Amino acid sequence: MRIELAGAPVHLMAAGGAWVPDAGAILVADLHLGKGATFRAAGRAVPAGTSGETLDRLSRVVSAAPCAGTVWILGDFFHA
Repeated sequence: MRIELAGAPVHLMAAGGAWVPDAGAILVADLHLGKGATFRAAGRAVPAGTSGETLDRLSRVVSAAPCAGTVWILGDFFHA
């Protein structure tokens, strides 16, 4: 889906994230790498592999916009 942000085209990606062709960048947020391990260490039942799934999804986002030269992580990269 294409939208405009401050007059610039932004393509919202089904796998998550947004591609900003004018900036040559992919925008992502809230990766929370390590969240599952942090919760498990605190005694919460959370399945293993959540960070791997997040990185797989990020890889799909990056692959979907091969012209992008950078990835901007807008916040919450690591959970702990």
